[in-house]
Amino acid sequence: MPRGTATLLSGCGEDGGCSFANAIDLHRAARLPGRSTHGNRLHARFCPIHSGHILDPGGLSKAAARPVRSGWRYRANVALRTLAGTVGAYGVAALTAAALARTLPMARVEAVTIATLIAYLVAPAVTIWAFLARGPWRALAGVGIAALLLGGVGWIAGQPA
Repeated sequence: MPRGTATLLSGCGEDGGCSFANAIDLHRAARLPGRSTHGNRLHARFCPIHSGHILDPGGLSKAAARPVRSGWRYRANVALRTLAGTVGAYGVAALTAAALARTLPMARVEAVTIATLIAYLVAPAVTIWAFLARGPWRALAGVGIAALLLGGVGWIAGQPA
C-alpha cells in the first residue's frame, strides 16, 4: 500500500455521490496503481468527495499525522527553550570562562585564553541541550543549575592572583 493512504469510514458506499470516472481520472493523473472502486484506499486519498471521510491516519506520513502545533502552550514552550538556549547559554559560557580562568593552574593570560576557548564550546552545547530537554522547565532548570554551580566555583576560587 502506498504511503499517504487511509481507509474510508463505514457508510461511504457507492451511493455516496462519487463518480467512478472522476476517481479513475484522479488515479491516472497521480499514476498510482490500483483499481478505482469505493473500497480502494487510494480512492479515499484522492477522491474530492470522500477525502474528508478519512478515519485511519495509520497510513499517513509522520508529518501529516502529527498534531498541528499552534496555540499559546506550544509558543510558550518554544519561547522558554529559546530563552534558555540563548540568554542561558551566554550566561553559562561566561561563568564557565570566569570559573576556569580562576582555577586553571597556569599563567593568567594562558588561563583566560584556554577558558574562553572552552566557553566557546560550552555555549552551543547548552543551546542544544535546551532544545533536547524533555520540557521547557527542565531546560530552564538545567541551565540555571549549571549557572549556579559555575558561579559558585568562580566565587569560591576568588580573584585571580
